Amino acid sequence: MKFKEEAILRHDSYINESKLNLLKFSELVGERKVSIYSANLEGIGLAKRLKILGFKIRGFIDSRTYKNNNKKNIPVLHPDFFWKNSSPKQDVLIIATKHRNFKKIVSDEANKFGFKKGKDIIYPLELCNFFPTIEVAGKCNLFCRTCDMGLPNANKGKGHMSISLFKLIIDKLSREIPFINSVALYIWGEPLLNKNLSEIIRICKSYGIATEISTNLNFPKYLEEVIDAEPEQIVLPCAGTGEIYERGRTGGQWSKFLDGCKRIRKMIDSK
Repeated sequence: MKFKEEAILRHDSYINESKLNLLKFSELVGERKVSIYSANLEGIGLAKRLKILGFKIRGFIDSRTYKNNNKKNIPVLHPDFFWKNSSPKQDVLIIATKHRNFKKIVSDEANKFGFKKGKDIIYPLELCNFFPTIEVAGKCNLFCRTCDMGLPNANKGKGHMSISLFKLIIDKLSREIPFINSVALYIWGEPLLNKNLSEIIRICKSYGIATEISTNLNFPKYLEEVIDAEPEQIVLPCAGTGEIYERGRTGGQWSKFLDGCKRIRKMIDSK
């Protein structure tokens, strides 16, 4: 049956909420400000999403990026400064760092300053245990041997996601997962083939959702406008250089990939 964008979704298609729903988190935070330990993709997404939802964000806590003063227009604080100038009475801490051992170190340090798990310390999975992936391009321009798109008769998709359909999807996700913080805009297809990609990224921004894309950089037609849309994370898969690269990336050209990397670096530095 052909999918209709205006179709009404069945009740059992809705996604269950996470441990802390919007009401519970609002009650826990109260009038306090939220600080997020680690300015990674998840941390950035959480900060943006929480701002959209009306929470007060104090800033990121990150020793790697604090010298830049801010990340995505949100202050970045050095850990030493935060511990000396914070308290559970005025701050809620979300520990978004990924490394298990470092997460424990941060948690133990927070305990020394009176922060308690479940009351003043929150982990991202308590708010959102989903990382949605949305295939915005139904085809790839390469036929890599190590990818499903390289299988015989696999890479024959024609359609790319429309803006109207994407809006329906992201709106549904944001309603059912209040603390959704980031999405990947690719699975097997090449997202840069979709002329709507830059607009799709901007739609995510309007919801406070961070975006990740992965590209082989061998179709650069829309590259500049995509970089201008500022996705939070760009993955550039590269298995070897020169002939080795082209052997694995069937149909790809190393020179195009390398040129694309340089163009991205130049565009980012010019901002």
